[in-house]
Amino acid sequence: KANQVALQIKNKAYTCKSFNYEYFDIFFERKFLKDYNELLNANAGQSRGIGIKQKDLRKTANLDGKQYALVVGTNNYKSSDWPFLPNAINDARAIRDELAQGYGFEVQILEDKPMDTIYKAIQEYYRILNPNDQLLIYFAGHGDMEAEFMDDGFIVCADSKSIETDPVRNSYIQHSKLKKMVNKIPAKQILVLLDICHGGVFDEEVRENPASRITNRNVLELLRTNSDYTVRKMLSSVGLEAAFDGKAGKHSPFAAYLISILNARGGLEGIVTLTDIHALLQKASLNETATLKTKPHLAGFWRQQSAW
Repeated sequence: KANQVALQIKNKAYTCKSFNYEYFDIFFERKFLKDYNELLNANAGQSRGIGIKQKDLRKTANLDGKQYALVVGTNNYKSSDWPFLPNAINDARAIRDELAQGYGFEVQILEDKPMDTIYKAIQEYYRILNPNDQLLIYFAGHGDMEAEFMDDGFIVCADSKSIETDPVRNSYIQHSKLKKMVNKIPAKQILVLLDICHGGVFDEEVRENPASRITNRNVLELLRTNSDYTVRKMLSSVGLEAAFDGKAGKHSPFAAYLISILNARGGLEGIVTLTDIHALLQKASLNETATLKTKPHLAGFWRQQSAW
C-alpha cells in the first residue's frame, strides 16, 4: 500500500511540476529497519552469554583513546558560482548530535566557515591527537572537480572564489592536499565522510588496506584486530557524479540514511562498522523503490608508517 501511495505522489508531482528539485524524499521506516536487521543481524535473538555493555567495549578491546569529530556544513557561499544549499548545515548538526549523544564523540562543528578556519581546525587535531585516538571528518556542501590541468577534486568553502577568478582552486580545499594533512595526524584510525559532488575523486590514489579483508563478526575480536592497524578510510555519497542536497529543510539522501544508521546504535552487537554503513547505502541505492539517490563510494587512502 505504501508503495502504491508513493507512486501516486510521484506521478502527481511530475504531472503538476510542483517540485523544483530533481527528486523528493519518501522514507519507508519499516523497509529501512528490515534492511538494517538483515544486514547487521540485529534480530539474532538473545545471546546465552553474559554479553558486554557498549560502554565497556572500547576498554575491553584496548581502545583507550578519545574519539573526535570535525563536522563541516556550508549553506552559504560568497561566489555566485555556488548557489545556496538549504540542507548542508542541517545535515551537519544532525550528524554532530548523533556522534556526540549516541557515541560519545567530542565534536567540533563548523558552519559556513572560510577555508583557513577549516584548515586551522585540522591542524589543531594534528597537534592534540594521540595514536590511540580516533578521528571522523564530515563535509556537507558543494564539491568540484577539475579533470584536465589539476586532475583532482575540491571541497568548496564559504569563501571560495569563482572558477573564473580562481581557475587553479587556491581558495578551495584540494582533495590531495587534505589527504596529506590527514595522513600526518597521529591518530591510527581516521574516517573521512564526503557528502559533496564528485566526492569519490578523493579515492584517486587508493591503496589496498589489510583491514578491509577482516570478516570476523565477533565484536571483541573485530575491535582488537582493527585497533592494530593504521587505517585511513573515506566514504562519499557519490563518485564522479553530482550529489543531491535534498528537499529544503530536510536532509540530503546520504545524510538521511547515515543519521538513521547511526541512530540504530549498532543493533544487537552495539557496534557500527564502516562496512555495515556501506552495505546499507549500497542496498538502498540499488533498490529501484528506494529514495536514496546516491552512488556510495568506499575506499582507503594509505599512509607511510612513522616513528610515532
